[in-house]
Amino acid sequence: MHELIVVHRILNPGNVYLGGGGKAKFGRFKFLKESCGPGCGFSFGRCDVGSPMIIAPEVGAGYDVTPARDIWAFGCCMYYWCTGTLPDLRQLGVEKALKNVSLHFGARVRGAIRMALQTYPQVRSTADEI
Repeated sequence: MHELIVVHRILNPGNVYLGGGGKAKFGRFKFLKESCGPGCGFSFGRCDVGSPMIIAPEVGAGYDVTPARDIWAFGCCMYYWCTGTLPDLRQLGVEKALKNVSLHFGARVRGAIRMALQTYPQVRSTADEI
């Protein structure tokens, strides 16, 4: 999906399903679209679709919607699956929020969450890297 520069836009824990063989499947592609900026006529200027706790910082600030937005949302999903709550990253910050993720999940999972929740989209990891 991201190779085609298409963004899901409403990725959240309720839109990820466990498929055959234990693989994650994404659903609810209602807002699926090509990456664009907030002035895009197709989106009527709205690029902030999704749960408020999961909207990436750059989208909330009015910057372009890119695949990095979905990576942020997936990082929020991983956090949710580990803690049972969505992170309030605007209040806590990533490092403080990660203290809520049990060490039981190990360094790889905690590292993947950290890679996905980088504040600046240009340093946020891609899906392949995670």
